[in-house]
Amino acid sequence: MPENTGGEDAKNIPFAPLHDYVLAHPCPTCKAVAGTPCDAPRKQAALQRKDKTVRLLGHEPKSHDPLHLLHTRRQDVGARHRDRDIGNAPEEDRVAGRSYSTLGQGPNPGGSRKKQVGWKGMELSTRAAAVLGGSPGAVKWPYGLTPAARSSYKSQDAYEAAVQGRLEAQELLVAWAEEHGLRQSSTGCCPRWLQRSSSRQCRDGACTRQDPPALDAYWLDHTVGWLLGGRPAVLTSAPYHFEHQDQERLRWWTTQDPLLRSARGTGWYGFDTTQIVVWRADLLETVTPLGPVPLTEAPA
Repeated sequence: MPENTGGEDAKNIPFAPLHDYVLAHPCPTCKAVAGTPCDAPRKQAALQRKDKTVRLLGHEPKSHDPLHLLHTRRQDVGARHRDRDIGNAPEEDRVAGRSYSTLGQGPNPGGSRKKQVGWKGMELSTRAAAVLGGSPGAVKWPYGLTPAARSSYKSQDAYEAAVQGRLEAQELLVAWAEEHGLRQSSTGCCPRWLQRSSSRQCRDGACTRQDPPALDAYWLDHTVGWLLGGRPAVLTSAPYHFEHQDQERLRWWTTQDPLLRSARGTGWYGFDTTQIVVWRADLLETVTPLGPVPLTEAPA
């Protein structure tokens, strides 16, 4: 991945090099901790072969970009972090000589997710298509996040408010998926989907959301399945009500399968729904809901 200088966005201000941003994050591929290089023997061997070929041609090998020894998924995380920093520092607000890098400021640098959403120079529809599928002109938005239709609203003011609210929700969803490196799946159905090595829907009445007795149907409302590297990794849902029996079902799943984790909070769907997140801990150490449980509701 080439160095992302940010073009005019980074002009005259000292953003840290992309390599520093990448190293500041742990590697999801080889599990290298933040601040340490990747364990990438294949990449090292490839560079050594390249150097050997150059020497055979009678030339001295040039120094290599250190990014070439870091895994691609880790580079993607670092690049998104740097792009957010550049996007969060509008040129008209910058002070000469000041650093706007948020390196070392914790897992959610640069302020709230709402402030971070959006890569400068890349349209939401393009980013959404990469995360959700489809094309920039026909994104496969989950239920409840499709663009607002004018015919559904009596007044222009109500329609414009709905459009703005929908855009904000779409931005939040896409930024959340980008942050975790996830892609939407069309087959995610219930926690049994997460237990498979490939993305396949349940068959023969095995789905705990759709097939009787459908023990997980209530909390798996507005369900979205998410892939990481092509493997089932995360389920999100947004039920209007989250009852004691739903909490018991989540507890049963995480007890029955030690690789499953769960969390709850608020999400992008709105309408006073609760966001439930269930994920595979062997693929992602932590997956957080978009926001915390409301203060009016004590965590179960």
